[in-house]
Amino acid sequence: MTRRSLTRLFIVNLLTLGFYEYVWLSQTRQEMVSKYNASIPRIKWLLLLYFLQLIALIGILFAVVHFIPRYNQQLDSITRPSPQCVIDYAKSSDEVRQGQAASVSQSCKQSVDNYYSQTDKVDRRMNYAVGAMIVCVVFIIINPVFYARWFSYYSRAVEQVTGGKISQNLAMLLFFFTPPSLGMVLIQNTFNQLSAETDSQQL
Repeated sequence: MTRRSLTRLFIVNLLTLGFYEYVWLSQTRQEMVSKYNASIPRIKWLLLLYFLQLIALIGILFAVVHFIPRYNQQLDSITRPSPQCVIDYAKSSDEVRQGQAASVSQSCKQSVDNYYSQTDKVDRRMNYAVGAMIVCVVFIIINPVFYARWFSYYSRAVEQVTGGKISQNLAMLLFFFTPPSLGMVLIQNTFNQLSAETDSQQL
């Protein structure tokens, strides 16, 4: 395995807000596949999960910060018919059902119809937004399962390459239950030790 500076790994990953770890995973994955015949899914699947989760988080944030307050503003901006107009409209509906001529004025009827038409449109858009938010939340909840599946293959390869110095379970713990960058640095440190041992044997 290629030797890498642990300090550089840590600093670059910190500066890129953790994204450099995916570059490191891609590079080490390729090495383990080509040199040790390890079986690890392509990094593109992990990146796809990362970007989908990012989009889901942005979607939820947008809905909470922008769309929901705008929904209330849109409802408030719709012109409401007068209470008397609503009463007359209701009486008119009863008259029509009884076969009588509607007594409500045309302007009152248009006012009520326009109000309910606009509120229905706003409510429909809100329902779509809520549905999209639910989809995003569900994806965020189940996304760690897909992450864990990918890392289980990678961690098994780490155990294979390190000869058990880092077991599959330990590698999983390092990735998921240690501070950002620490798992990557500790695993790369073991890779560096293996590389040093190989160089000394060749000498």
